[in-house]
Amino acid sequence: MKKTILIAIALAAPLLLAGCSNTSQIKAMNSKLDSLSDQVSALQAEQSTLSSDVNAAKTAAQEAKSEAARANQRIDHIAKSYTK
Repeated sequence: MKKTILIAIALAAPLLLAGCSNTSQIKAMNSKLDSLSDQVSALQAEQSTLSSDVNAAKTAAQEAKSEAARANQRIDHIAKSYTK
C-alpha cells in the first residue's frame, strides 16, 4: 500500500512541477503579448499622425499648385496686354 502511494506521488510530482513551469511560461507569454499590444497601439497612433500630416501636405501642395496657376494666368494676361 505504501509502495503504491509512493509510486503515485513519484509519478504525480513531475506533472505538478510541469504545471508550475507552464504557468510561468504563460505569464511570460502574456507579458510579451501585452508589450506587443502596446507597441502595436503606439505604431497605430504614429501611423494616424503621419497620415494626417500627409493629408495636410497634400492640401498645401494642391493650394500651392492652384495659386501658381492663378499667378501664371495673371502673368500671361499682363504679357498679352504688352504685346497688343
